Amino acid sequence: VEAALARTRLIVVALAGGVLFLAAVSGFVDFGGDGAVGRMLSLPAGLAGLVALVVGWRLFMTMRDRAADVEEVETGIQRYSAALLMALALTEGVAFVGVVAYLLGGTLVSLTGVVTHVLLTGILWPAGEKIRPFLGRAGRHYTE
Repeated sequence: VEAALARTRLIVVALAGGVLFLAAVSGFVDFGGDGAVGRMLSLPAGLAGLVALVVGWRLFMTMRDRAADVEEVETGIQRYSAALLMALALTEGVAFVGVVAYLLGGTLVSLTGVVTHVLLTGILWPAGEKIRPFLGRAGRHYTE
């Protein structure tokens, strides 16, 4: 279990780091256009960032609740990894769209997805207490 958590932490750091790096670089790039498209996309991208946070959280929690019947530790670890990566992939996709809108001349509102992606990464950070519900019946014997 500890090896799986370490591997998952590495993947989560890479996902969050990639989004943060892209957002940081977007502050230095100027396409020189009038920014009308970016301004038009800013509000939808910002709202999508907020919605993605809620949907990603609910997706993770739903998959956690469905893992109660797991009888093998390996199956629980796989379900945990899948739930975590799907939730974070959802917010990362929206963060990417927000960065593109910002690059096209949008406002800071379009970067809401970046903030929510980092927030969800912190909330779902791989730890023993978060993986235990995914282990189902097999998790009764797991101690950190």
